[in-house]
Amino acid sequence: MVWWVIDVIAGGRFNPEHIQQVSKLFRDSDIPIIMVLNKCDTLKDNVEEVEKEVHSTCPWAEHIVQVVTDPRQGPAKLSCECGSTNIFISASTRSYFCSVCKQTVAFKKHYGVSELIQETVKCLPDAVAKSFLRAQDAWIEGLDTEVKKTILGFTALAAAVAAVPIPFSRAVCVIPVQAFMVLCIAKIYKVVLSKKAALHMASIVMTGGTSSLAFCASEAVKVIFPAAGVLVDAGMSCTSTFALAVVSYYLLRQVRSRAILGEEVSVDRLNEIMSDEELRKMYQQVLDRLKSGSKPEEQLSVEMKRLEELSG
Repeated sequence: MVWWVIDVIAGGRFNPEHIQQVSKLFRDSDIPIIMVLNKCDTLKDNVEEVEKEVHSTCPWAEHIVQVVTDPRQGPAKLSCECGSTNIFISASTRSYFCSVCKQTVAFKKHYGVSELIQETVKCLPDAVAKSFLRAQDAWIEGLDTEVKKTILGFTALAAAVAAVPIPFSRAVCVIPVQAFMVLCIAKIYKVVLSKKAALHMASIVMTGGTSSLAFCASEAVKVIFPAAGVLVDAGMSCTSTFALAVVSYYLLRQVRSRAILGEEVSVDRLNEIMSDEELRKMYQQVLDRLKSGSKPEEQLSVEMKRLEELSG
């Protein structure tokens, strides 16, 4: 929404050609414009003349509002609230005496601002919906860049933690790292995700299918051949963390509207979007695609683009 402010006390001068050119930029984007005639603490005839000119020049305006945001010369249109212009103003005391009401009245803090707010609120439902759609793409794009850095950082950290030559280090250490990664991604997207939901996402990929089998195999290798087991476990932790991050990215983008309401996203809310089985399936599909051998940052961009199209 645009509040287009015009200085009435200076005569309300503006170039009609320029105002048409600039207004077209907003109108083409369906952005509502309210013309605000500010500094209306001048003669009533002057205010009404400027308003008439604005009406003629800006027929596309949603509304025209007369305001005095900081009264210095007197009340709006130098008129008493009874409508009389027969007033005697005292700028030093910021008050005026009305010869009709026979009383001294202090300047208000402002005039017309309440009407401006009311007219703005009338337009807000449409304005908010349209501006949200326009701003969302740029906003999400900036957050996605930060998320990419976070994912790559945690992927490297998970590999380093798993490289510790201790059996079951992946189960003991890597899952908490992955859960913390999910919470960090949620924080970037301003999604309030419960710790239980983050841990649920991190642990569920360890159960069932090839993930659990691979985990058991890597632990067996670590016990029998520690050096080789460390390399295998580090590699698996790296890819599993990467795949979990991609799935988390998809889920958190789906629930980002909850961030506006400040609601905590629970396990049940995540399950409404994707069941545990569907989560495992997507996770496995990402793991399968990782076998192509692409660089992590390149593969991450591909995956995020894929899920962006999927989530709309």
